[in-house]
Order: sequence, then structure tokens, then C-alpha cells
Amino acid sequence: MKILYISTNFLALTHTFITREINEVRAAGNTVGLLALRRIRPEDETRNPLCDVSQCRYVYPVGFARVLLSFLGMLVRRPVRVLSAVRTAFSDSEDSLMTKFKSGYQLMVTTTLVPWVEAEGFEHLHAHFASPPTTFAMFLHILTGIPYTFTGHGADLFRDRSCLKPKISRATGIVCISEYNKAYYHKLVPNLARTCIVHCGIDLKKFSLREPQSTKNSLFIFGVGRLVPKKGFHVLLEALGKFKEKGFSWSAAIAGDGPLRQELKEQADRLGISENVSFLGNISQEEIRDLLGRADVFVLPSVPVDDGDIDGIPVSLMEAMAVGCPSISTKVSGIPELILDGETGILTEPGDAAGIVEGLCRLAVDPKLVAQLRERGRRKIEQEFNIADVGNKLASFFSSLK
Repeated sequence: MKILYISTNFLALTHTFITREINEVRAAGNTVGLLALRRIRPEDETRNPLCDVSQCRYVYPVGFARVLLSFLGMLVRRPVRVLSAVRTAFSDSEDSLMTKFKSGYQLMVTTTLVPWVEAEGFEHLHAHFASPPTTFAMFLHILTGIPYTFTGHGADLFRDRSCLKPKISRATGIVCISEYNKAYYHKLVPNLARTCIVHCGIDLKKFSLREPQSTKNSLFIFGVGRLVPKKGFHVLLEALGKFKEKGFSWSAAIAGDGPLRQELKEQADRLGISENVSFLGNISQEEIRDLLGRADVFVLPSVPVDDGDIDGIPVSLMEAMAVGCPSISTKVSGIPELILDGETGILTEPGDAAGIVEGLCRLAVDPKLVAQLRERGRRKIEQEFNIADVGNKLASFFSSLK
């Protein structure tokens, strides 16, 4: 099958889970084309070596004159399909008038892509993120008749909801990363199209189970994620401020960058833990694997944000569990489907710094619990989050929708 993958981009370090998936879909015997919304900064392109984007097509930039001529030409050639797409762009009652006009312009831009999509002979469209990538997939479907599916994740579903109900109801099928997301789709559109649970997965060959950690005098605590509110690193720092009073020797490192970096560093200063906490910025996958191999505990204290931004099932948690690093996270979105409290990891309530402290103390003094989380966490990833299983599962789902 010839499949067109559509996403915001394919080279960002935060999108390695998409490129892993694409590589597995190709390995399952499919031809995959790439359509990205726009190029990313050149300095970011070197951080994700997992996907060849030499043949990637980009939606933007595109001049308005070309967009207008393309739209008018499509209106003349396919009036019924174009008018159906226009009605769809303006159909979601929850969208503001400005949002509807934005969707309308995205429809106009989509008409510039139709000749290329049809000339390439794509048989299926699959978008990652329920925001603009799925908007373009939906309009391409309406204009060409090619089936489309999409995978929604976090903020793209719960915050960036433009034209969301039409995208769900018109989809040929929906790939769900969690039961939590599946329930959300059914809540919005009770009689929706076929769905399939396909967890984002990781390469277990690259994240192999490490040897059990030898007893150390100091606990090394590690976290990975963008420095944005939904990752909850402010809660982790609050917890570490309390943890220092427990008498343990410890150090911590947080990998990732974002708008909250300076604010978090200032918080660490106020709490008197800046000498114990390192902010590493963006680092490579190899460096992350190395740190996971040395960490005693991995902590990702995700929290829901007022604007609707929320984690899905963070890949960083999968990577930590795969190497056997005991993990602490929160009861947010699909995370409880990955971490079963006391069995494959430790779960706390969102924003509960005291709960994180309790989890750190338990792991610091209970080697039996550490060994259990190491073994069962790895087994959970092998059984449900192995990227090697994703390619065939997705290809079978796409084929079943013909």
C-alpha cells in the first residue's frame, strides 16, 4: 500500500516516535510518502536521524495568488466536492468565526496539494496530530476520495480543537494511542468510525534492559521533557525541596528545553537545591539512553493545564521502563494504562509533591520494590509498547478500511 503520512514535521527531536512508526510501516512492505506543514529550524534537523526526509513535500510557504487560482480551478472542476469541503470547514458549532475562516483558508491551500497527491498514487492518508495535519488530511479526503485516518495525542485533541468533530466523524478510521483518548472520541462523536488502539512504541533493541543497579550512596533522579507547564517539573522541584529534608544523598538532572527553563532554575535557587539539580537542555537520544542507564529513578510529574494542554502517554516513560529504571508519574490521561501503581511504576495524583517524595523514599530503601518495578516495567513495554509490532498492526488496520 502507498501511504501518505502528514504531520507538522518529521525532524524535530520531539517527533522521533513518528519517524520510528514510519520506519516500521515501511518495513512491513508499504511505500510511505511524507507531507510536512513546514520546514523546521536547520539546527533542529540534526537531532532526529531516524527518518530520511529527502523526498518530503512541504505545505508552506505558498503564495496567496497560487492558492486562489488553485481553489477557483478546483471549484470549476469539482464543484460538489469543493462545496462539501466548504460546508465542513464552517460546520463545527464550537469553532469561532475566525477559526472557521482559518479552516476555510486551509481548504484553499489543500487544493494546491491535490495534483501531487493524485499523481503520486497514494492509496491512504494518515495524519499525526488532530490539529492542522488532520485538517489537511480531511480536506484531501473530501477532494480526492482517498481514505484517511489520524492519530491524536494530547494538546492537539484537548486544546487545539478546531474543526475537531467533523474530522472525527469524516475519518475512515481513527488510531488511538490510549483507551483514554478512545473514550474521548466516543464522547464527542458517539457513532464514530472504526477505531484501533495502537500505542506509540519504542525500539527495544536500542533501549535494552540494563543490569540491576549496584547499591550506591547517592540517589540519581532523572527526568526528560519539554520545559512547559504540562510536564510538571515545577512539582518535581517542589518535591526535591522536601526530599532534601529526609536525609538522603541525591542528585537530579532534567533534560529538555522550553519557555520555563529560567523560571525553573530560579525555583531551584529559592528551594536551595540548585547545587543538586542540573538542567541539561536538549540532548541526543544517545545521551538520554546513557543517563537512563545510570539513573536510579525516573520522574515525569505530568499535570493537566487550564488551557487544555495535556500529555498523552509520554514516550520518555516507556524508554525509562524499557531499560529497567523505576518510574514515578501521575494519574493523567493515558499514563495509568502504562504505569500500574506499585506494579510497573509508582503513580501519584497530579501536582502532589508529597506523593513524589513518598515514592522516592520507598525506592531509596526498598530494593525488592525496585527489582519488581524493573522486571514488570520492562515486561509491560515488551508486551504493549514495542515499536516492532506497530508496523504490521497499522498496515492491517489501513488495509481493512478500503
